Amino acid sequence: MVLGLAVALIGAGCTVSKVASDATIHLTGTVVDAEGRPVAGAPLRLFKEVDFGEALGGLTLALATLGAACFLSNGPAVCARARKATSGPSGGFSFDLTGRDTQGSVGNADSFDLTTLLPPSSGGPARAATTVRFRIQRTTLAIPALRAWGGPIQMTDGRPAVGVGWTPLPASGYGASPSYSVQFVDRTTQQAVATVAGASPGASVDSRWLEDRSGEAEVDASTRQKGPGTDFVFTYRSQTAPFQGHASPPSRGAQCFASTAAQPPAPVNPCRLTDGDLFTPGSVAGDSVYVDLARPTSIGLVVVRGGSSALAIESSTDAKAWNPLGNTSGGFSPVKPAGATTARYIRVRSTSGASAANLTEISVWP
Repeated sequence: MVLGLAVALIGAGCTVSKVASDATIHLTGTVVDAEGRPVAGAPLRLFKEVDFGEALGGLTLALATLGAACFLSNGPAVCARARKATSGPSGGFSFDLTGRDTQGSVGNADSFDLTTLLPPSSGGPARAATTVRFRIQRTTLAIPALRAWGGPIQMTDGRPAVGVGWTPLPASGYGASPSYSVQFVDRTTQQAVATVAGASPGASVDSRWLEDRSGEAEVDASTRQKGPGTDFVFTYRSQTAPFQGHASPPSRGAQCFASTAAQPPAPVNPCRLTDGDLFTPGSVAGDSVYVDLARPTSIGLVVVRGGSSALAIESSTDAKAWNPLGNTSGGFSPVKPAGATTARYIRVRSTSGASAANLTEISVWP
């Protein structure tokens, strides 16, 4: 079993650990503000990401997405697993681990996420998070300075679009060729309502994506720096700005039906894929599910949330003949039909036959 896992991991491109399991590992680094001055008293959290072998044991944790959530008083329960430190008077910090701590279940070099919360600028009222992702392939590793960005963002709240603007990362001190994403984080669950990858300042976001949720919008800027035996991938989080969604989709509360290639459609009661809970899996049985809009409706946008496989989005007037609207790969997936479309039924179908149980919401808009 272990040999099989090792072969699978190597085949998937996993990196073999270069440190002995009984070695002592020493990590060091410094926290600095946006002007490059040392920051004392900054809290830090270090996570080891869960590898494939550990996930087989049921520990399926997306640690890289935690960000600053573990600094909240009501942070996720997994935050209790983080190693903690605080920067000293000169901004320095350190962590001591063993080689075994850095490895996965079959001796691969696991990835780590280190996050700090610190002032974005001198005299700035808000606090921002900076995260770095890396592997540990030597017994001593100096982490490049964890630097604050915390740039302010500007929101233009309107319909049909929400505008998001920000000042790009400075040219020095943060790494080259930054990429940006915009996150709209739900106030109650601290999960992303919508994500815009590869965004540019002045990005325009369809206000329908936000539905009737409210929370805080943030911009994440990512850069990469070369290190000994690893790449340091930095994510700098901006200050936040409030957002307020304006409406629920007409599909809210609609009936849905699940099926497989071998089984005819069966009603899902209750239908958790149209209940407005954007984050909890609907746990439908089957590889496809369709929503009944009750009457022929003009289809202008379908937003699929959840799922982890390739999905086909289709429409129908009779739930028998289906027409393609688009394809997604799961997660947060808005699909706009290429032309005018009228349908009563919208289907989400796994193209690989995988279960649709992890879908969390299907929202249909005119």
